[in-house]
Amino acid sequence: LTPEGRTMAQKLAAVVRGDGRFAPDVTLCSNSARSRETLELMSRENAAFMDSSAVYLGSLYHFASLDGQMATHLRELVTATTVGDGANDIRTILCVGHNKGMEEATSELCGRDVQLQVATAALLEKTYACDINDENCEEQSSWRGVMACNEKWTLVALATPDGVLNA
Repeated sequence: LTPEGRTMAQKLAAVVRGDGRFAPDVTLCSNSARSRETLELMSRENAAFMDSSAVYLGSLYHFASLDGQMATHLRELVTATTVGDGANDIRTILCVGHNKGMEEATSELCGRDVQLQVATAALLEKTYACDINDENCEEQSSWRGVMACNEKWTLVALATPDGVLNA
């Protein structure tokens, strides 16, 4: 990262520190040097990022450059990452990666154009409820069920080094 990039990462982490909505349970991070450095700097500034379980993936770098492929790839990664013990405790997943892929994925998931500049965090939410009497409810309310559902996500907020903007 450039000195400006380092400063932006630290400021972004400080901005979201006071907003618990951005505290991740799991972090999916590109294994590029810039992404690793970004996450490291953010973790030093904001303990919530340090407390998150991080998974480093080369595929986040690769898919960021492929037109229209990142959202599908993120769905697959989230589904694969959120299985096993403790999976039901995962509420927030942070993805640290690259544009244009992250911007395209965010736009596709929300069903509208979302601009992500350098050092921007987008908070997406999906309310997913199933009928408690439905025998498949447990599967439907899992991350697998949420990621398989084609309903759009809601853009809740954008955070930049200058502050949090609720959508």
